[in-house]
Amino acid sequence: MKWQTFFAIAGTPGLANGTEPPSRDWQPRYQEFARIAEQPPYSNEVKARIVELLALESELLLAVDEAGEAGSLGEGFLDYYYELVRLSWRFAKKGVRAAALALIRSTHCSGTETFEFVTRNYLRETLACELSISPRATIHYAESIAKLGKILGSRGAEIEAEIRLRIEERITEGLKSADYQTRLSAIWAARAAKLKATLPRLREIEGRVRANFRGSPPEKEELRMVLRFIEELEKLP
Repeated sequence: MKWQTFFAIAGTPGLANGTEPPSRDWQPRYQEFARIAEQPPYSNEVKARIVELLALESELLLAVDEAGEAGSLGEGFLDYYYELVRLSWRFAKKGVRAAALALIRSTHCSGTETFEFVTRNYLRETLACELSISPRATIHYAESIAKLGKILGSRGAEIEAEIRLRIEERITEGLKSADYQTRLSAIWAARAAKLKATLPRLREIEGRVRANFRGSPPEKEELRMVLRFIEELEKLP
């Protein structure tokens, strides 16, 4: 199935069920990109291929994250990846839907301008993508919780009740995580989404950190955040 067709059917970028992630040997794809991106302006076919490459490499990053091998793709990969992001962002701003959908899945989507663009124009697709991230992909999962909290806090009135509930459950589960970054992202998300219902769990985190406090920088950061956000949530009506 062509990637553009899959995007249209699924409404969000990603691999079809049962499809193997792209090869970790990304160099041939980079060489193809370097060749086709050498001479702008780009034809529609070249634009489509650049967007397809971004989708492929985003899935590769996700697969590597799930394998617990983040950073294993070697020198130069991220330079290549962010060139794909840069060009796809240019295409998305000119109305290329497939480019916007590929950006939703990309690690660049946490950037303010890009994030605001996709949530404003592709809210449903963005939510579907973020909710599809597996906890096994710890880096992407932590990022998705933070983004979901931000969306719920700013666009909650536009989100249907069932999806709101799923987001709230994702944030609550994140607060229970043993992974430090996931937990920190969930603390931030609870505050961004103004979820007073998370106060008991935030107080539990405060108690646990205090009981085991050794003065490390991560402990200080977690305690600082949780105390500040408890105070803010308690003041909400």
